[in-house]
Amino acid sequence: MHRTVLRGRVLAAASVSRLGGVAHRSAPVFLHLRAQARQYTREGDGDNPAPGENKSWVPVEDASLQKVTRQALVHELMQVQMSTANQVVPWFLNQMPSSYFRQIPEEVRVKHLQAICALQDTGNNTNIILKSDNPDGRRDMTFIRSGNFTGQLREMISLLPRDFGPLSRVKVFTSSDESLVLNVFTADSKADDAVESSAQDREAILKYAAEVQAGQYQGDPRHAAPSPSLEPGPLNAYIDLCTRFHVATSNPRRFVRVKQLYDKIAGSENCAVDVEAYEPDTAAKDSRFWVSLAQTNVLPRVGLDKCLKLFKLHNLDVLRCHMDRVNDPGNGQVCLLRMLVQLHDTDQEPWPLDGTEWTTLKHELRRIKWLDDATIDLATTKCPALGFDRAEIIVALGHMLHGVLAKQNLWAFSKASISTKLSDPRIVVHAAKIADLFAARFDPAHPLPPQEVADRASALRADVRQSVEDSTTLVLLDKMVDVVESTYRTNLYMPNRYSLALRIDPKIMMAPGENRVLPYGVFFVHGRRFNGFHVRFRDIARGGLRIVSPPMPEQVAIESARQFDEAYGLAYAQQLKNKDIPEGGSKAVVLVDTVNVQAKSRDFAKRKAVKGFVDGLLDLITETEETKAHIVDYWGRREYLYLGPDEQIIPQDITWIVNQAQKRCYTNPSTFMSSKADTGINHKVYGVTSEGIAVFLAVGLKRLGLNPHEDPFTIKLTGGTDGDVAGNMIKILARDYGARARVVGLADGTAVVEDPAGLDMSELLRMVEGSLPLSAFDPTKLSDRGDFHTVDTEEGIRLRNTMHSRVVADAFIPAGGRPGTIDGTNYRAFLQGPDYKVPSSRLIVEGANIFITPEARKKLFEEAGVLIIKDSSANKCGVICSSFEIASSMLLTDAQFKEHKEEIVAQVLEKLRYYARVEAELLFREFATYPGQLPYFSERISNAINLARDTLTVGLESMSEEQYQDLLPLFKEHLPPTVVALGFDQVREKVPAQYITNAFACCLASRIVYREGTKFFESQPRERLAELCLRYLDEEREVQRLVRCLESGKLDRDQMKTVQKILDVGGVRSLLFASE
Repeated sequence: MHRTVLRGRVLAAASVSRLGGVAHRSAPVFLHLRAQARQYTREGDGDNPAPGENKSWVPVEDASLQKVTRQALVHELMQVQMSTANQVVPWFLNQMPSSYFRQIPEEVRVKHLQAICALQDTGNNTNIILKSDNPDGRRDMTFIRSGNFTGQLREMISLLPRDFGPLSRVKVFTSSDESLVLNVFTADSKADDAVESSAQDREAILKYAAEVQAGQYQGDPRHAAPSPSLEPGPLNAYIDLCTRFHVATSNPRRFVRVKQLYDKIAGSENCAVDVEAYEPDTAAKDSRFWVSLAQTNVLPRVGLDKCLKLFKLHNLDVLRCHMDRVNDPGNGQVCLLRMLVQLHDTDQEPWPLDGTEWTTLKHELRRIKWLDDATIDLATTKCPALGFDRAEIIVALGHMLHGVLAKQNLWAFSKASISTKLSDPRIVVHAAKIADLFAARFDPAHPLPPQEVADRASALRADVRQSVEDSTTLVLLDKMVDVVESTYRTNLYMPNRYSLALRIDPKIMMAPGENRVLPYGVFFVHGRRFNGFHVRFRDIARGGLRIVSPPMPEQVAIESARQFDEAYGLAYAQQLKNKDIPEGGSKAVVLVDTVNVQAKSRDFAKRKAVKGFVDGLLDLITETEETKAHIVDYWGRREYLYLGPDEQIIPQDITWIVNQAQKRCYTNPSTFMSSKADTGINHKVYGVTSEGIAVFLAVGLKRLGLNPHEDPFTIKLTGGTDGDVAGNMIKILARDYGARARVVGLADGTAVVEDPAGLDMSELLRMVEGSLPLSAFDPTKLSDRGDFHTVDTEEGIRLRNTMHSRVVADAFIPAGGRPGTIDGTNYRAFLQGPDYKVPSSRLIVEGANIFITPEARKKLFEEAGVLIIKDSSANKCGVICSSFEIASSMLLTDAQFKEHKEEIVAQVLEKLRYYARVEAELLFREFATYPGQLPYFSERISNAINLARDTLTVGLESMSEEQYQDLLPLFKEHLPPTVVALGFDQVREKVPAQYITNAFACCLASRIVYREGTKFFESQPRERLAELCLRYLDEEREVQRLVRCLESGKLDRDQMKTVQKILDVGGVRSLLFASE
């Protein structure tokens, strides 16, 4: 069905103003007949008929006059329409481009002409919108307007309804005299994908390709060069990926040329650009060019709008535009844009194809997919003279420094305030010079010498102090110069980068007066709708990658100010919990701004942010010919990063990250990301984190006087039944304790459910198995005292947000929730009674990281005796599992791992329970022996192990071959036995040397601390620790030999003396701890 909208009114017919010299028409007979009509109305006052009468301007009694009048009116209308058509149609056929007639079906062209002819007599400017819903599910919206002006196409895109659907096709046509623009936008139901291209269209393309392969166009730059991809097999396969419409309406030469762009980027997230001069029929000089752009996985409407902004910046008008999409199996879709553009000033000399203008524009077209709106706005609207690279650097530095500067002045250095400062015409001049210095320092062709960098930085600071009066702006610009001097690497010059990534000196992120441990390394990555920090505390480090995507702009600003601190805090907690593995602690936090993104596209924005962030990291940590050629390295050391899935990271992300690491030639790409589906150990599937939490829970309950294997107990949890930690804890509670374990409270992002009698375990298991959120809970499964609320009401939100404090249970497991949920200002809500001395739970096992702040932990223990098992202990098994997975990836082939996966996983789970048990026992042993709260001893254990590990790592850097062989069994014992049996003989060839050294150090250090306690190392001078550890290993082996001799009853005199000495020195202490 077609309908026409004219300036907001829906009309049955339409009209159009003069076009290309077509004269304006009128219908005076209408006025004459209308004037006569008033004489013949029987009753009423002319314009108002009598009650019950139809309004008529012809006497009802005079039938013959009625007939004549109708015939006259019809005749006049036909004459007017015929006259209009006789003038419009020839003009239309002469002025519309040939591509219009080739690409628009005849029945649709007729409708366009009908609309234009109908509007002919209004004398107003054309403004027609034709809408149609087609039987195959496609929706078309056609804009017909008189005249052409820069920005008109963007304006039309903005008028497309939000519910129009995913834009799949755009056809833009301009009449030769530019008096008419006719643009067709199509939203596809994908029905077109299933329709096979016609044999005739396919044959035309194959015929042209055969001519190319035969060398018929050799040396002609307008045509493709012979290529294996143009053989019938691959070409037919490509045609099958295209929409029928794209195949039918594309000239074979252009179809093949666009295919070459597709071939360059298929399977990637890259963009490819091609420019060719338009060749008119005449020999006259022409300033028009065809620009073709292929982009993977873009929202077509957004991608087209950004390109149009760029063309406007370069004073280019779009005369024609064709947009289509082609499937990219396993990777999504490729959006194809082909645009005929011309210089707005047609008298201007055409740009040479090899000139700087086209070089710059092609570079910007390849980058624009990944550019943030703030960068595009700064470069195209606020400060057009900047260019995209400088604008991107300025925006990135401003975003990076937001958090550290906000600590000095929250309002003066808000994100909005920083943006305003850096777009001020007086300030942007200085910001541009800073960006230039950054670019010059890392220009791979001619990097600035260090002294010249220092001199220019000093001159910049002096210039700023002399020209800028505002003190906060001075601080901002000075800090930006600091960043330039404190950056070790950047991917600024990488040709196909997805983001702007910097490896920076961690000192730059420390606010004045902060006294905290300095991280080993910090990466900052800025891209479209996201900023990300990766913080690590050791050279080789492991930690999760999480996405934070607040729903409100105010929350985005808050999270932006605390983003680095969140990454720092989580990485430091990870450093504490990674004490048992070769990798130190790290964390990556990617803040994605989806506030202005439609709900259906938010997931797309998050997935794109993951790709932009991860590829930026890979730019800076892979060593290939490409990175060596385009990255200036002031750090000078190879860096290894190991990631794992955290909040909002989905299996699709994990697969992409590993595949991308392989494409980018990262060493051991499968080690780059853990929890892989086939060749990894998925944390949620196997419940690895929850297995460790369950061990700490059991030990903690025993300290409360509850034996979970005999006594009933109650639990409350935050985190959903569809989540990893909470869902698996529910499964473990049911598996290990049955009816003795009662879950009395549960809350997630969708709902809260409470029941003092205990929630129905079968219902909870149903939701866990189905990965259903808590909002799917069946309320009929509650007892009379139970309660259930979703968060779509104010009361539901309040109850959800307070469940962890209100509900009474023996133990509380925060298995989900934002960091700092319980802090120094609200901790008393967890306490009950008139004097706030009775906790709602006596035991807290932190499944979620930093759910409780250090201040709140201290207060809860001091005021109510709450036993809190800190996150770095309680949930450490997730990262230990990831380390085992990565070691397996280094030593085994994918086929070996898959074949033996189940036995490897079973061995890993046993080791996880072991590591949880030995720490839990030491934790409560030291808690019972020395004064202090449990979190203090948790950190003390981690610090003791890490101290010994660090000193050992340094001491082993120059170890002899004998020492290496002596220590190798430590690493061997650490790994799952099946992995050892299958691949340990190749450990030296497959595992980085530094990783092996770290493994020796951590295995020995943790072994000693778990056996001897924290005092063993704390009482020793640091410089003696490495030697002491190695001696301990020797003496341990001697003790083991003596034990074997005792068991066999064969001790000589010297051995008897040694045993006696051991008993005299440490026998009582050993017996004391052994009895526990």
